[in-house]
Amino acid sequence: MKNRFLVTVVFIALTATTFLSCNNNKQLDTPEEEVIVVVESEYDKTIEGKELGTWTEVFRDDFTDSSSSGMHWIFENNRADYNSTQTADYRASQVNYMDWDNREVIALSAIRSGDRFQAGHIKSKIKYGPEQNEEIRFKASLKLLARDGENSDGSPRFVNFDQTYGLWPAFWTVDEDGWPTKGEIDIMEGYSYGNSEKFTSNIFYGTTVGVSSLSHDNTVYEYNLEGDSTDGWHTIEMRWMNDSGTRSIHIFVNDQHVKTYNKETDPNLELQNFTPHNIIFNLNVGHDGEIFNNNLIDGFTKAYYFIDWVEVSKRDIKNQ
Repeated sequence: MKNRFLVTVVFIALTATTFLSCNNNKQLDTPEEEVIVVVESEYDKTIEGKELGTWTEVFRDDFTDSSSSGMHWIFENNRADYNSTQTADYRASQVNYMDWDNREVIALSAIRSGDRFQAGHIKSKIKYGPEQNEEIRFKASLKLLARDGENSDGSPRFVNFDQTYGLWPAFWTVDEDGWPTKGEIDIMEGYSYGNSEKFTSNIFYGTTVGVSSLSHDNTVYEYNLEGDSTDGWHTIEMRWMNDSGTRSIHIFVNDQHVKTYNKETDPNLELQNFTPHNIIFNLNVGHDGEIFNNNLIDGFTKAYYFIDWVEVSKRDIKNQ
């Protein structure tokens, strides 16, 4: 990826007009001149002047072999979601390997079961984080879709994520022991509202177990997931950097930087206290609070959260 990107092109027409005192007056025009203005992203500024090593793969799962799933992932089972105790229960039966769009994927699903919903949740068995003078990257290819009954010919009727209401998929990292004292990084959280949708990144930290000391006004960042994609697939990425003890976190969507979290994000954010994290993918439904009106959850008979691949890689950072 290029470290700089073009954001504005300004054309300035410079015209100099001179009237001569002779009989043949002439107007002299200078050629049109193109001025290019380049603005650095926060990530560009962070890596400016540094020598970066080559990315080295630490972990990758292409979800081609279901027999190896137990080696890498914990399939959450028989518990309610922490934020949606009234509506959603995680079941291992809602995590399945399958083929979709000519890809081998793992699919987290959500279905209604009585007055509640059963949903999928997986967590990596290994924790990952940057060492001193190292950058670590978490990257995944994702797609959201839902089935809503059948067409008139009896074939499944599929609808886009934004046509449903009450779905809450996420791609995030966390050390759940003593939450949030060791940090949480929400790389992607999606919310479906029936003909609309929202995607955000977020971050949590606090010194007291069970209480985040960060302001949502400072940490929640909404981004657009409608950009460059192939058949609804998107590449979501988080880079976590430890540059001689200075930590920062960077969110990328479809290979474009969208958000940086650092010591300036919130006065209570202490990234040096973040420990290595597990990776989590989950498809939640509803909320105990105000995110959704649980009485309006609808628009799907079965929701899908497809993950084509996930990769963790790292590289060295050298200050020049």
